[in-house]
Amino acid sequence: MMQETSWMLLTFLLLSEERRWARLANTLLTDSPTNVAVKSRSLRWHRFLIPLKRDMSALFAEMAQDLENDDSNSVREFVVAPNKRVMFNGTKPRFMYYEEDHPYLQTQVDRLESAGYVQDVRTGRAPIYRMSEQFVRANSRKCLTIRSSR
Repeated sequence: MMQETSWMLLTFLLLSEERRWARLANTLLTDSPTNVAVKSRSLRWHRFLIPLKRDMSALFAEMAQDLENDDSNSVREFVVAPNKRVMFNGTKPRFMYYEEDHPYLQTQVDRLESAGYVQDVRTGRAPIYRMSEQFVRANSRKCLTIRSSR
């Protein structure tokens, strides 16, 4: 059953219009079973990210911009605030996203959390979330540039 599902996924990817998915599917067909399992998990992970990126394009664009402008390449947490008049003082740098800029921000973050891309790490009442490294790599132009230059 698992192998049949994997072949169905590979077939879908080969037929996909996106060349990147087709190249990955081709690699999966010619790779070792261990690498196939790892890459299949990665493909599934990205497959769920694509519709979220489409639904939340403004939020993803702002996140990508923030990640690109982060000189330390280390900021992984963000705070959700209702508007820019709300003050937040934290012990470490965090990105700030405002519901006035993204009307459905909290529900969008809830979707990211339920998909495993972000984790709620609040210690008090302020909604603080941590982005997974895989999510950062998928959403950061800087990381994609570094990755593709190898």
